[in-house]
Formats: sequence, C-alpha cells, structure tokens
Amino acid sequence: MSQTTSFGNFVLAIALIAPVTTSAQTGQVPKPAVDLKPGVANYRVRFEVVGQSATMDLTRTTKEQNGAWVVNETSTTPQFSGSDETTIEKKTLIIRKRILHDKVIAGELQFRGHNATGEITVNGQKQTINVDLGGVVFADGAGGQDVLAALPLAKGYTAEFRNFGMQLQNVKMLQLRVMGTDTVSVPAGTFNTWKVLIVSLDGGDESSALWVEKRTHRVVKYAMSFPSFHDAVATAELTK
Repeated sequence: MSQTTSFGNFVLAIALIAPVTTSAQTGQVPKPAVDLKPGVANYRVRFEVVGQSATMDLTRTTKEQNGAWVVNETSTTPQFSGSDETTIEKKTLIIRKRILHDKVIAGELQFRGHNATGEITVNGQKQTINVDLGGVVFADGAGGQDVLAALPLAKGYTAEFRNFGMQLQNVKMLQLRVMGTDTVSVPAGTFNTWKVLIVSLDGGDESSALWVEKRTHRVVKYAMSFPSFHDAVATAELTK
C-alpha cells in the first residue's frame, strides 16, 4: 500500500470492521515497554482533500533535558510553519508540559495529575486554562506517536488513553488497537511493522493508523483520516 489514498482507505476500512472493545487498562495510564531515545526523525507529509494535495516536511527531535525527554516537532511548507514541544517523563512517558505555536493557536500548558493549567491564545484571543481533565493526559502533542510506539505492542493488544485538544479545550478518549503485522516501504527503507489503529471512544469519526517497526519501536509511517472535513487524509513517511 504505497499510495496515500490506499492508506486513507485502509484507515477507514479497519475503523469500520474492527469493533471498539473495552480495554483491560480502562481508567489507567498505559505502561510503556521501552523508553524514548534521543534522535532526529524526518517525515514527508502529504495531505489530500477535495481532489487537491499538498506536502509538508516535519522534523521530530528528541533530547534529554533536566531528567526528562523534550520532544520538538517543526513543520514547514512554503506558506506555513509551526512548532510543538512537549516535556515527557522518563519511563512513564506521561506528558508534563506542552508548548504549541502556529498560525491559529499559541500556548503553554502544564499537566499535573488530572489538571491542566496555563494560557493559550486562539486567533488573537488569550485565555487562561485551569481545568480538571478527569484523568492523566498521555501520548499527546509532539512525540505522542513515539509514546504509543513504545507500548508493549503485540497482536490483539489494546490500550485506552486521554488527549486534550488545546484549541477547543476538550478531553478526547482514544483507543489503540494492534491489528497485525505488515511490511512497508518508505523512503527510509523497508520495515517489518505492527499495524496500529487509533479510534475515538467519544463517537468521533476521525481515525489514525501507525506502522511501528518491531525491532526499534520506531514510527515509520502514519495516516490520519478526517471524514467530517471533506474526507481529508494525511499520510507521513519516514525519510531518514
């Protein structure tokens, strides 16, 4: 499946045929099997919507800083640039801080227990945030996909986790499911991977899929579908 449309169809198809199940980890934060690693990953992202397409370069840098992981993602196109940075606890991989900046939203949030505090600016309007999220935020923001790839992936494995949408200030409950294995080829090479599906537990129709190299727990490809936004699809492939 080397074409973007194939990945989009794959995500939608498995979302339809794979029933949402109750995970044994309900109410708990998933426990990683491995820690993150320092390094740089580069992806080429392709967007398709209403017959139009565009590409974007994304660079993800992971480094150790003050006893934690700091993951920074920068995305660039000729018309756009943005950055997303998260501070993540070692071993537990729980997010502690997120700093986001793009054309629409800028903000900095601290996460402690079930609470998120800080300030965000959306379309020039500044807002103070102090909310109880009802649980711990996990695998969100920059490096969120790498955090999911660090879980003990195996056929049939599931996990539930919580994200926080900064722009809409909404909590999103998600479920990860390992669907099986797949061999995929991207510019960085050919890899033996786990196919991982992420779906909403809140009734949303968005879904995403990750292809995680078994040997290194590295995300070599991912795809996201947005049926409510003109069936838009975004696909990213590891380039180096």
